[in-house]
Amino acid sequence: LSRPLLGSKRASMTRQGNSRRQARRCPAAGNALDRMGPRHINHAICSFADQGEFHELLDFVQVKWAQMSLVNFSTAYHRLARSMEDGNHGWCEEDPRIQNLRQGILMHLSQLLSSEKRETSTRCMSTLAWASGRLGFADEDMMLMVSAMSIDCVELFKPFEIANLLWGFAKKQLLQPALFERAKDHILANIPTFSSRSLSLIAWSFATAKPTFDCTPILCSCAEAFLVAWQEQAEKPVSLVNLAWALATSMVRPKADVLHSLGDAATLMLEQFKANEFSITLWAFARLACFHEKLF
Repeated sequence: LSRPLLGSKRASMTRQGNSRRQARRCPAAGNALDRMGPRHINHAICSFADQGEFHELLDFVQVKWAQMSLVNFSTAYHRLARSMEDGNHGWCEEDPRIQNLRQGILMHLSQLLSSEKRETSTRCMSTLAWASGRLGFADEDMMLMVSAMSIDCVELFKPFEIANLLWGFAKKQLLQPALFERAKDHILANIPTFSSRSLSLIAWSFATAKPTFDCTPILCSCAEAFLVAWQEQAEKPVSLVNLAWALATSMVRPKADVLHSLGDAATLMLEQFKANEFSITLWAFARLACFHEKLF
């Protein structure tokens, strides 16, 4: 893949004469624009995103495309995905600048896969998978490369990285059985190191992806470990709700005392529940044939 043609008038204007505005908004830009290294490029990307200037971010990526690393591309993709939360991003998948950004990601992944001495950045793989799931773009080629890069180094992923990785694949309904099985073995062997939020995401991912192997051990272990981790930190209701949904959807019934403790935890934070979270939790306990008197 070669460097793409700049696909928008805004990008062309930025490249030709907009460095003064970039200097004002991004300390790393300005007269030093052409001398920016990967760290400064990342700083600029985050600066644009923090100020909600996503058109400027996309323009900047077009200008710096040839100098950007995979870390830079994944950061830009991640920040665009995060912007979906407020719904005011003002761009769409068909934007030529988005296509160029994705082309850069594919180019770097292809180069890594073909390299004899490739080094996988677990943070990049996790970030790309999460962002792809959040954005909902047609990224199958990219996700298959991410899977191929990740499967042989699952043990190198940090707990939150592997949770986000699996969530991205599950969200896109792109089942990778070998990746999920390798991840399952690694998670079970290291489950005390996972936070309650990560355990909730992992349970949700396995329940959503529906891999061909038996998910009972991983889901029960996530439920038990969740209670230990939850006691040590403040947690939002959504994590408990997602865990309960995963258990009920998969019809996996942990030990009675585990379910009762999950009900106790839900009761303690009941005032924080949103209406849909409350209804999902009650549905999950009913489906698992667990009547928790205080909760109901």
